[in-house]
Amino acid sequence: MNRLIKVSCILIITIMFLTGCQFSISAGEPTTTPTESPTPIPPTATRTPTKTPRPTITSTPEPPRFFTETFDGEIEEWQEFLTHGDKANAKVELKDGQLLFTLNSSKIYDYLVYSPQIYSNVTIDATYENRGQNLNAVSIICRFDPAMGWYEFYISNSGIVWMMFNKITGSRIDNKIIIDSGSNAIKNKGINQISATCLNDYMSLKINGETVFDQPIPVMYQGISRGMVGLAVYSFDWYPVIVGFDEVTVSEP
Repeated sequence: MNRLIKVSCILIITIMFLTGCQFSISAGEPTTTPTESPTPIPPTATRTPTKTPRPTITSTPEPPRFFTETFDGEIEEWQEFLTHGDKANAKVELKDGQLLFTLNSSKIYDYLVYSPQIYSNVTIDATYENRGQNLNAVSIICRFDPAMGWYEFYISNSGIVWMMFNKITGSRIDNKIIIDSGSNAIKNKGINQISATCLNDYMSLKINGETVFDQPIPVMYQGISRGMVGLAVYSFDWYPVIVGFDEVTVSEP
């Protein structure tokens, strides 16, 4: 009996020992499932964005407000018109360093205005030469308004000097002499220098340094306060009339 109990105890201890060993082996070697390494993706080339070039903006310089024109380049900023006569017989060109008017018929009144700028008070100085052998007239224009009219300093090489108010009425131009004067300083043949000023309601004119008049505009002819500046040349009964402007200066009074 005692022997049977002793054998049983030995058997139980042996089973427990073997079971513990198996457990230790199993715990000491955990089973791991191998993971598949991802296939490397080649790097994508980075695209540098292409910049669209901006268009170059070229600014056109504004035509000058005050200047001296020596007529060595173009005169595209000066606009020509006639108040009397046939345009086919009138020519304005740059020649020999001058702005040259050539009128090949009688009673042609040829005007040229500087269109980019508008002035209220202004002085226009001009140097011109009578290159013909006949009677003619030259004018300086201020406050030219195509809807209303303009003021005009009229100088004839006969010695007559007028201040005129030219009023536009529909398709008609009414000329009014508002200052009637004259000057012995005008050179019939040769070079003359004119300085004309429009200042508020006063008009003044100098010819070859001599003051011809400096007086107010009569009240009934006031009203044009601003406009363009310009030049004009007149032919009368004899032609051709040839007048060359060497220089024109537009300045503040």
